[in-house]
Amino acid sequence: MTTYRLSEHSALTVKSSTEDALEVEAIYQPGSPPPNHWHPGQTEHFEILAGTLRVIYGRADRMLRPGDTVDIPAGVPHQMWNESEVPAVVSWRTTPRGRTEQWYARLAELNAAGRPGTVEFAMAAREFRDVFQPAIRPRFLSGPMIAILAAIGRMRSWLGLSRGLSDGLG
Repeated sequence: MTTYRLSEHSALTVKSSTEDALEVEAIYQPGSPPPNHWHPGQTEHFEILAGTLRVIYGRADRMLRPGDTVDIPAGVPHQMWNESEVPAVVSWRTTPRGRTEQWYARLAELNAAGRPGTVEFAMAAREFRDVFQPAIRPRFLSGPMIAILAAIGRMRSWLGLSRGLSDGLG
């Protein structure tokens, strides 16, 4: 079983990975909301096993407790995080799997190198836009904004500039 640390507040362990679905168990430590985002061609199903999580999706804003479930359709912006003082444990299924596990691996890599700046995150989001899209409004600006930030990151890399230059952006 592979475990990915996605941020300072969350980690997940892969339970099953097939072409049809990726099933993980995630642990959310108390923390702040992740970026609002959506998935172009995948649905997500969450079941709370322990603790509580706040989820905002579409027009809904819910507090989920053990036994609660929520389904997030493809294309619906959402955020989920732990506002409580105790860790939350969640069973999480993404269908179809697509490149979701590779996306998690990239997030874990960025997290291991230190909290990624906006440019580093944009470069990863651009590469994995088939499974993850930041929910930038208006939506038609999302692709161009991510492309511009990713281009800045590539230019910075080509010029051999340090990561520190992006810190003011993120």
